[in-house]
Amino acid sequence: MSWWSKLLSLPWLMMICAALLVLIGALALYSASEGAWSPWAEQHLIRAGIGAVLMLVMGFLPLRWISRMAPLALLAGILVLLVMPFIGTGSGATRWISLGPLNLQPSEPIKVALVLVLAKYFASRTWDQFDSFMTYLPALVLVAVPVALVLMQPDLGTALMMGLA
Repeated sequence: MSWWSKLLSLPWLMMICAALLVLIGALALYSASEGAWSPWAEQHLIRAGIGAVLMLVMGFLPLRWISRMAPLALLAGILVLLVMPFIGTGSGATRWISLGPLNLQPSEPIKVALVLVLAKYFASRTWDQFDSFMTYLPALVLVAVPVALVLMQPDLGTALMMGLA
């Protein structure tokens, strides 16, 4: 598949709707800050731009490569969560890593990696295996480890969202 056909096959309607939501959010932040773009609306648009670039890059990556890299991404995320008490920042919690003008919350990319790893795991099972509890036990462990690490930050909301995955 050529890059041009891949570009045309992207879900453009969904991407336009997401862009409109970003624009509405930026305008709301602009309005809430009494007509000032800086710092909130400006940072919102910068983050949205970075997210759009990442989304396009991910859209062009082969699905097999993403499937192979998902366990490594989850492992890297778990390692980052393990060192968060030492490198994390925040007032009363250690949820973020400062990257210059932006802050990264490592539990957010872990959500994506966790969903991809669980999808890969369950796709490798046969229909007959879904009748056994032992099929679900490794998946529960895969979810429990990052949930426990996120709870230590403490971040109950993110931990609950990951636990419900």
